[in-house]
Amino acid sequence: SCRTRLPLGGAAGAMRGGARLALALAVVAASGSRARGWLFGGGTAAADSEPELPADPALAASSVRGVPVRDEPRYTGLRFTCDGGSRELSVAAVNDDYCDCDDGSDEPGTAACSGRAGTTFFCANEQSVGRSIPASQVNDGICDCCDGSDESAASCSNRCVEEGKAIRAALAKENSERAAGLAKKQEYIAAAAASSSSSNEEAELEKILADIQQ
Repeated sequence: SCRTRLPLGGAAGAMRGGARLALALAVVAASGSRARGWLFGGGTAAADSEPELPADPALAASSVRGVPVRDEPRYTGLRFTCDGGSRELSVAAVNDDYCDCDDGSDEPGTAACSGRAGTTFFCANEQSVGRSIPASQVNDGICDCCDGSDESAASCSNRCVEEGKAIRAALAKENSERAAGLAKKQEYIAAAAASSSSSNEEAELEKILADIQQ
């Protein structure tokens, strides 16, 4: 069976440490501008009880291993073009575990072109968040994608439901903290307004007393 990385904690702990952090940051960024500026800017801070994971239909799984559906047309014709259009291959050369193209684009579902700049494998990770991993992590006996799609010759359990729940929980916590921050901001605004009003009243009283004394 397929090995998994040493857990880092939580349902998403089987992911590589650096990738796990990058994924968390990507999810928070994808949650929208509400996550930023609550203290010094506008925006809202609604605490969602069940946050939605960012979803892009163009990043769904395709019929070509390692390729998102948005890029599928490039791989499903009779001929495949790579290296900026300078090389043309039979579509049968795609994912044949031999690196024909200098840019490595003919092997999106294998590790044959690993080490070349920009060669990645796309994990759809349905019910979690889709992401790309380095081609060198494909078929290396380690389950990197929560849907296990990176390991064709090994058995990876699908962890996407659990990972998705963990990400939703993190987003819910972030939303709750943002709501608390906005409430505190309103407190500061109210306190500042009250202080300003009190200062104005004191200034007016001092003016009246000065007029009386004259």
